[in-house]
Amino acid sequence: MKTLLFPHRFKLVGWIVFAISAAIGAYIWFADYTDSYLLNNIAIIGISIGAILSTCSREKVEDEMTEQIRLNSLL
Repeated sequence: MKTLLFPHRFKLVGWIVFAISAAIGAYIWFADYTDSYLLNNIAIIGISIGAILSTCSREKVEDEMTEQIRLNSLL
């Protein structure tokens, strides 16, 4: 059976991208920084990519049942 989940190392990368992008988004929100559309787009795309990477990556120790349940729920 072919798995469509990312390897476990992508979970850490996803959390790092998500945290940095969320910090940029929080800065834009609280500083009322309305002039930069580029920072806004970077924050939105980074949060989306980080969430997908951390959600769709495998656990460190994952048996066949857990893998099948997660794969079915993601698809």
